[in-house]
Amino acid sequence: MLTPELQHYTIYQEQLQDRLRDIQRRQLLQAAELNRKVRPKLYRQTVGWLGMQMVRWGSTLQNLGAGSPANHVTVNR
Repeated sequence: MLTPELQHYTIYQEQLQDRLRDIQRRQLLQAAELNRKVRPKLYRQTVGWLGMQMVRWGSTLQNLGAGSPANHVTVNR
């Protein structure tokens, strides 16, 4: 049988461990939330850059082909 002082100490230790686990859980949730917020931003930036590159490449290709009508291919049916 435990003495009342030892019981209070044991209860205190359990409560302290519960608080520490709660703090660790919150820290993990915060880290996961930050990680989730960073990825979409990076994804949007990458997709935006790729879109701009494709527009530039398309414009360059159109300018190269628009020079002379002899470069155009015609299909006879």
